Amino acid sequence: MDWTLSLIAPPLILAIAAMLAMLVELPRRRAGRGEGWLAEGVAGLGLVAALVMVLGHWGEPTTTGFGGRLMQDGLATYFQLLFLGIGLGVLLLALPYLRREGLPRAEFSALLLFAVLGMMLMAAATELVTFFLALELLSMALYVLAGYQRREARSVEAALKYFLLGAFASAVLLMGMALHWGATGSLQLSPAAPLSPGGLLSPGLATAGFWLVLVGFAFKVSVVPFHFWTADVYEGSPVPVTALMATGTKAAAFAALLRLMGTGFAPVPADWAPVLWWLAVLTMSVGNLMAIVQSNLKRMLAFSSVAHAGYLLVGIVAGTAGADRAVLFYLVAYTLMNLGAFGVLELVSRKGEEYQSIYDFAGLARRQPALAVLMSIFLFALAGIPPTVGFTGKLFLFAEAVKAGYVGLAVIAVLNSLVSVYYYLRVIYLMTMKEEWEPTPSFTVPSPVALVLAAAVLLVLWLGMLPGSLLAVADYAASAL
Repeated sequence: MDWTLSLIAPPLILAIAAMLAMLVELPRRRAGRGEGWLAEGVAGLGLVAALVMVLGHWGEPTTTGFGGRLMQDGLATYFQLLFLGIGLGVLLLALPYLRREGLPRAEFSALLLFAVLGMMLMAAATELVTFFLALELLSMALYVLAGYQRREARSVEAALKYFLLGAFASAVLLMGMALHWGATGSLQLSPAAPLSPGGLLSPGLATAGFWLVLVGFAFKVSVVPFHFWTADVYEGSPVPVTALMATGTKAAAFAALLRLMGTGFAPVPADWAPVLWWLAVLTMSVGNLMAIVQSNLKRMLAFSSVAHAGYLLVGIVAGTAGADRAVLFYLVAYTLMNLGAFGVLELVSRKGEEYQSIYDFAGLARRQPALAVLMSIFLFALAGIPPTVGFTGKLFLFAEAVKAGYVGLAVIAVLNSLVSVYYYLRVIYLMTMKEEWEPTPSFTVPSPVALVLAAAVLLVLWLGMLPGSLLAVADYAASAL
């Protein structure tokens, strides 16, 4: 077996950092001195060290190891850099949140690292069992993080719903993988994977396996009609955890979906495109229509994430190399927009409660004008209004759909994007044109959150006006498919 150290070094760094994060605070706890900065410091150093290691893989030839179970190519490197960036952003958002709420910080840091570790392995997996184990590592960490505010009934409810429904989705996914193995005789995610004697033993098994795997991914990505858990889980989870779910989990699922659709399930059913066409339409439409009627900001952003999953499916349906590049570009854009929006949401929260209603943001422009401007930019980006990266990303996605002959799908996507403008602008209207419902104390912006917001808003505007650099990177990553 090829134990390639460079291939496993970044995930190994995260695993070691996660274990150290749980251990370094033990002496202080035993001495009754509470928690210091050691756990978060170890977690941050681990993420940065892994990021540097992954950057060293950029531009290198494709490397495989561990008996062909892991592969470091352009696609894996692209997503691993994205996941590590998400991990750093969520860690910085969580620093003031955990202190304000009095929640254990060492355990949170460790669980966050394990979640990012699972994402990284999902992006590099080239074998079904390895992929499934990585997915479960990510899922187990998220189940605990969703219920991290264990004294809050909503948080416990969110964790239970996520665990029960996630376990069901994992079972469906595993059954699909088993059928694929039974039909092909291989667990490898490669077009050149050896087939059973005589090719496919049972085309019916292969077809059933494909659709079961698709159902499992539909749950993870929040595709209609498997989206029903999203709003409740997002609403009940702590804000930094919701940000992680909205960005990292969706990106990891699409990373695996691109790998599976491009290689592992090359002999897929001939009628998969029309079904995905309808799934994309339903996901966009239901997500946007449900977001319109929400007065809870977390639930609104949850259904917004459902709609954005539909936009990303447009690229999957198109299925061209350009569409793959557009999907990769839009995943980065989506991550930046949501990290920024949830960062502002976390800032205006108070101890023991969170701003849940959109009406709680009334008058924000008067009491915190800088935050109102930032939130407006992120909401404009989510709506796809120029010159933000949200507009550029949607333009690339919809243009690729037109080039692939899916003009009707592109038109429906544009109409859905126009519908979404209403509920995003409604929040901006409340922030700028309405008076606050009740007086709220002023506050200072913690440095870690300010760093995340500054980076997010700069990238949202810069990549919206000058997308060439990210497009070139995405093009290199897409060439691995």
